[in-house]
Amino acid sequence: MRDRNSQRVENSELKLELLRWRKKVSIYRLKLASADEDVRLHLDNANAISLQLQSVLETNQGLEARVAAVTQELGRTEASCSTYQDRVAKLKVWAKVLQMYCCVQHK
Repeated sequence: MRDRNSQRVENSELKLELLRWRKKVSIYRLKLASADEDVRLHLDNANAISLQLQSVLETNQGLEARVAAVTQELGRTEASCSTYQDRVAKLKVWAKVLQMYCCVQHK
């Protein structure tokens, strides 16, 4: 009888231990599912940030190309201005020469 009672007690203890382990497994499964969801959310966020970065880099490359084009145009414009300034200076000299010539002719 004692052996049977001992076995019942031992069986009850084993059943309780099994229930405790099942509870722990359930808790760890929930934690694992939550961690998996966190990882998925972080990966989605990283992908979104990566796409934003790619867009910014492409925009930056476009802007750099525009800056280069505008810089070249500015160089051409400055060269043209220099050429026109030279022409204006020469025309002023000719205007003075003609003015002096006309003044001499009218005297």
